[in-house]
Amino acid sequence: MLHGAATPAAKVRTDALRMLGCVRIATVRQMAQVSTAEDADGRSYVHRAMKKPAELGLAETNGKDGRHSIWNPTPAGQKALADGNELPSRPKAGTGAKAVKARGSVRAALR
Repeated sequence: MLHGAATPAAKVRTDALRMLGCVRIATVRQMAQVSTAEDADGRSYVHRAMKKPAELGLAETNGKDGRHSIWNPTPAGQKALADGNELPSRPKAGTGAKAVKARGSVRAALR
């Protein structure tokens, strides 16, 4: 999947993609809270680290929460996580993109 040299960026990419596989959608701020040092604001670091999964088609953004992009794993990203034994396969699980769209619909209905 995203293995290779064990650089800090590779670890952040792997942690962020695993997190997305579990929760389906997350902002860069949320991923930074999980995958970077507690006393650091790692948003820009995570944002840069997520470029590679996006280029590989493993993650994408499909909306915003305020100014923050919402990331989700693509079906290929979900499959890569399951195939790599990173997470159990969830064949009937919805994609993060559907969750982001549904979240927007709910917000619009509540206004």
